[in-house]
Amino acid sequence: MSKNLPERRTNGKLRKKNREPYSFERGKRVCEKIALSNTGLWTLYNTLDWFPSPSTVQKWALDHEDFREMYLMAKASQGHYFAEDQNLIADELETYVRKSSDHPAKLNAIVQAAKLKIESRRWSAARLAPKEFGEKLDSEVHVKHDTEGSLDTLAGELASLAVRGRQKRLSEGSD
Repeated sequence: MSKNLPERRTNGKLRKKNREPYSFERGKRVCEKIALSNTGLWTLYNTLDWFPSPSTVQKWALDHEDFREMYLMAKASQGHYFAEDQNLIADELETYVRKSSDHPAKLNAIVQAAKLKIESRRWSAARLAPKEFGEKLDSEVHVKHDTEGSLDTLAGELASLAVRGRQKRLSEGSD
C-alpha cells in the first residue's frame, strides 16, 4: 500500500501518507465529506485517518473525470454551506445581543467578530460557488433584431437624405 512514504504528524500521532489508488467509491466518500464540511482539504487530512492528502485529491481531480465532476459539485455544495452559515451566525448574534447584559464594549467586540466570520464565509461562498454567490452580476441581454425591416427602413432613410441633399444643392445652385 505505501512504499516507504514519510510519516506525518497529525494531532500528536504519526501517520503514514495515504496513497491508496483511486476508486470511484473512495472518491465519492471523499467528496461527500468535502461537501458536508466547512473546512479545507488540509484540515480534513489532518483530522481524519482515512482522508487522502490534498495533493492526492488534486491528482485524482486531474486524472479522473468522474472524480473531477464530483469534486466540483462538492466544492459548490460547500459554498452553499458557507452561505447558509452566514445566516446562522447573524441569527445567533441577534439572539445573544437581545439577551445579553454584557458591557457595550464587549458586545461591540462580539459583533465585530461575527461580522468577520460572516465576511469570510461570504468570500468563501463566492469563490466556491461563483454563479450563485459571486459579486459579478451576469448581465446577459438577448436582442431580437429584424434585419429585413431594419434594412428597408435604413434604405428608405438614405434615399430620403439623398433626395434632400440633391434638392438642397439644386436650390443653392439656382440662386
